[in-house]
Amino acid sequence: MKKYYAGVCLLFCFLLFFGSITEGKNGSIIFSSVEEGVDGGWLSGWQYRKSHEIQGSTAGAVTDYQVMVVVHYGDGADSGQDVYLNGKCRTDFGDIRFTDSDGVTLLDYWMESYVSGDYAVFWVEVPNIPADPDNTVIYIYYGKSDATTTSNGKNTFPIFYNFNTDESSEWVLDAGQWQWDTSNGWLKTGGVTGQTRARVKDTTVSTGQAIRIRIKWAPDNPFVGTCFAYQDSANFYHHRLSTYSGAQHSMYRFQLGNNGYLFSKSYSTSTDTWYILETRWISSTKVLCYINDELAKTVTSGLVSSWTSGGIGVRSYHYSTTDYGYYDWFLVRKCVDPEPSHGSWGNEELPNQPPNPPSLNSPQANERFDPSISVTFTWTFNDPDAGDAQSAYRFQLDDNSDFSSPIIDTGKVASSESSTTQSLLGSVGLYYWRVKTWDSQNAEGDWSEARPIIVDRIKIIAGGVVDFTVDIDVGGKIWYYAVYEYDNSTFDDSCGLLYLNGFEMIWDGEKWVYAFPYSTEGNQIIFHITGVLDNQYGLTEINNQAGDIIINWATATIEIKK
Repeated sequence: MKKYYAGVCLLFCFLLFFGSITEGKNGSIIFSSVEEGVDGGWLSGWQYRKSHEIQGSTAGAVTDYQVMVVVHYGDGADSGQDVYLNGKCRTDFGDIRFTDSDGVTLLDYWMESYVSGDYAVFWVEVPNIPADPDNTVIYIYYGKSDATTTSNGKNTFPIFYNFNTDESSEWVLDAGQWQWDTSNGWLKTGGVTGQTRARVKDTTVSTGQAIRIRIKWAPDNPFVGTCFAYQDSANFYHHRLSTYSGAQHSMYRFQLGNNGYLFSKSYSTSTDTWYILETRWISSTKVLCYINDELAKTVTSGLVSSWTSGGIGVRSYHYSTTDYGYYDWFLVRKCVDPEPSHGSWGNEELPNQPPNPPSLNSPQANERFDPSISVTFTWTFNDPDAGDAQSAYRFQLDDNSDFSSPIIDTGKVASSESSTTQSLLGSVGLYYWRVKTWDSQNAEGDWSEARPIIVDRIKIIAGGVVDFTVDIDVGGKIWYYAVYEYDNSTFDDSCGLLYLNGFEMIWDGEKWVYAFPYSTEGNQIIFHITGVLDNQYGLTEINNQAGDIIINWATATIEIKK
């Protein structure tokens, strides 16, 4: 796999660096860089997301750590583990997803419980949480009406059983009786007096783990809970609940020759009521005992310092054969003290939208330019996402509005500049230009409108001497007729001026004329169009098809030389 990945990367880098080069019309060169697909770091198909910071623990960095998030369907202020989605997710929370900080790498999660249209409790496995004071970021996605949950406890926790399927072969029953009731989705213990004890087979758990179970009992008051740090049948801990007066919540140490309560306290419990009992085995000298996610007892004395690992499982104790314990699920998660904490929640985000077609600024439609001149094309970046910015553009110029074979194609150019300078073609004609842009998330927008421009010049189509005569003693008049070459429209005094041998010619209503006197200097004089002042388009290039006019005084002849 590594060899394949490296080969693909090498090929990609080659294409990214060199792009492609093709030949356009009239031998022009088109540079086309490799275009990346729209990424933007967004989970495809989801309408909303929020970012969430998870603050590292002073206990150090952790990996693959399970973090609780409580998702509320309605309105509220996001804080700590609680996030409010303002009615924008499914009522069954089936569209909830979590991703890593890149916004697209899905994280394993398990939905512990939910109340339709109210709230749901999730556990998310976060790949890396740095030590305090650093933090990491995850995203919660929501708003996809056709999504169904991908909740998976097996993928989220190192050990997980929900008793929906018979996995009893993965456990060992040490004492008593049990029933894997998959129709109800629970493990049922009891039916005998005394203890029922079962363990996950061939499994040892070390400190730095928490055992979390959901339990109830009926109809009377057995002790129901977990066993952990199991060394053998005579050496282990038992954390439990019951309705036994004065000992509803307790933790017992079984140690050969030294059995005893680590604590026993009153707690308001009821039969046939579900409770979540969590045992955080922080170290060999510290255990935190939680009931329904509230700290009920911290145990720091009476623990066996040498017990740093051991087996785990369930244990119940029954005073009657009609008393039963019920386990809805059983899991083990990572645990440090203090745990990584919940930081701030980001504002609700919408998926990045691609840019709108840019607005073309200059040149204006049908503006005219001299052939081969350098022209700066400008546009305005338009994006529906407030504050987004251009990251790249692509410019095309063609003599066909369908741009089937562009004469100029820059390819994708990484630039925030909303302009490009290009040299026009040397041929007079109508051309079209257009632009597309990419935003800061590399989302590609559509092309702008195709705007026409004209490459043009002043064309002198005819010229001569007025009345074809020159008075040797007086002189004569030279005339020329000029048009715009693109559309043959007359270039007259409303458009500007023509210059003959550096002198202004006069428009007589039909043509440009210049009166010249008789000259005794030299045998001939050559009249040549030397310039143009185009007030309409600013053109400067002249295409003199009429040629120069030569007056030969010695021979009294007129010659037109093209």
